[in-house]
Amino acid sequence: MENKKAYLFGPFVGSVFWEFSRFASYAIHLKKTNPDSKLIVLTRSSRFDLYGKYADILISENIKDDETNQDCFKSSDISISNYNKIKRSFYKKYKDRFEIIDHLCPDIRHFKYKLKWQFPRKLMDYDFEPRNKNEEILNTFSDSTSLVLVDFSWVDDVNLKQSLLDELQGIEYIDYEKFLKYIPIDINQKDYSHYGCLIMLLKRINLVIGNIDKSNLTKLSLLLKTPIISVNESLTQDSINLLNPFKTNIRFKQKEDNENII
Repeated sequence: MENKKAYLFGPFVGSVFWEFSRFASYAIHLKKTNPDSKLIVLTRSSRFDLYGKYADILISENIKDDETNQDCFKSSDISISNYNKIKRSFYKKYKDRFEIIDHLCPDIRHFKYKLKWQFPRKLMDYDFEPRNKNEEILNTFSDSTSLVLVDFSWVDDVNLKQSLLDELQGIEYIDYEKFLKYIPIDINQKDYSHYGCLIMLLKRINLVIGNIDKSNLTKLSLLLKTPIISVNESLTQDSINLLNPFKTNIRFKQKEDNENII
């Protein structure tokens, strides 16, 4: 007989960094601890693969995916009343089909949306496992064998970006912005996602060049234990240590240094 116990995770409406570092990672922990229970997740379809193979049911939120409006655990695109309405509807949909062990979602009332560790910090598991379609897509990417991934998407100054890229002449690398354009467009993202393809790529490469403060890709690299060169970093060492639980190797490079990035 099918096990009817389940965890509900969501809705999650906040920033992707807070989702993969402080929410989805707890869902992974609970699924590993209780493998016979179902994991049912309500989030944006673009982030399905933060839960990936651990999720038994993935449900897409019908809200905007504008990262500029997302702040910690909340989004200005959705009111608290609508958030609570979605939360109640989610629970109601599954309460008769499953024995709900727990329904977990961030508390976004008042200042609480800024509370980082609403879920147990010591129980975060960053062993992300995207669905199989993501790897199939990555295997068709002609540059997927390169071992260096470069993310300068955070650089607004065109001249500075070109100057940074010039320092990489003679080095075989994958440009993150070009990689994003390669991923097929599917608004439903039923079988794959941008983050799923990215996680699979980060697991293959040996080095990321980016910026921890300004790049979610670089933050994700820390959790996947992929070494980093952080260019023009503005975060303090104490702040970086909090984002780097595995003490992933980091080198720092200021543009005004006389030596090249690599």
